[in-house]
Amino acid sequence: MIPTSSTGRRSRPPSTLCPTNGSRGVASRAQNRRQAPIKRAAELRLHLIATTIKHFGRVDLLVNNAGICGSQLFEDATLDDFDHYWRVHLGGPVNTVKAAWPYMVAQHYGKIILTTSVAGLLGIRGQATYAAAKCAVVGLMRILAIEGAEHGILVNTISPAGYTRMHPAAVADPAWLKQSEATMPVEAVAPAIVWLASDGCSETNRIYNVEAGAIQRIAIVMGPGFNDPHLTPESIAENYAKVESIEGFFEPGPFEPGQIPATAKS
Repeated sequence: MIPTSSTGRRSRPPSTLCPTNGSRGVASRAQNRRQAPIKRAAELRLHLIATTIKHFGRVDLLVNNAGICGSQLFEDATLDDFDHYWRVHLGGPVNTVKAAWPYMVAQHYGKIILTTSVAGLLGIRGQATYAAAKCAVVGLMRILAIEGAEHGILVNTISPAGYTRMHPAAVADPAWLKQSEATMPVEAVAPAIVWLASDGCSETNRIYNVEAGAIQRIAIVMGPGFNDPHLTPESIAENYAKVESIEGFFEPGPFEPGQIPATAKS
């Protein structure tokens, strides 16, 4: 186990984070600073995985959770601001998965857990840079799950909610901050991660919302819709109730190259 992020309180030595039942832990110091070039960041992730292999001989589980947050309206955000969040929230997982992937393929086993956010899935005002990067993580998971299936690699994503010392930088409402600190401990997210990491979980390509003792699966669904081989703007307007409705929805699966997406009956 390699601790790579904070719970919101002062960090403790790895030895104190491990239970007294024989578990072992090692630490690998690696930070994705704003000024660090992509090549250097990739080297740090390689070192992190290499440390795991050196001490344990294999890597069975990778949890990508380190991140940053802030509050900034889209009109005030520059491309550099977006790039900063992309490097941390998307570049970080890409680099760590890249480093661990060959070992998981070779042992025909591995579990990868990525972290998204409701900011990207549902939207939160003032979170354009953060939300764009976090939603990109879902796209990454989709492809990793597809390409990892033949190698016994399962990939899932959690959308956790837990109060940390980063929250005041992103939320200005004192009442919400006080309530979230009291009701959303980060420890409440851990059981979901342990379950996803366990041999009892065979799920892949899933998104789970985890907060305050609750866990729900989040899915992208499609309604029956409206189908017309001679579709026109006018026919869309006339049948928009069918377009809008998700009654009788279905969950589309991954598309294979050349596959024609499912279409609704008129």
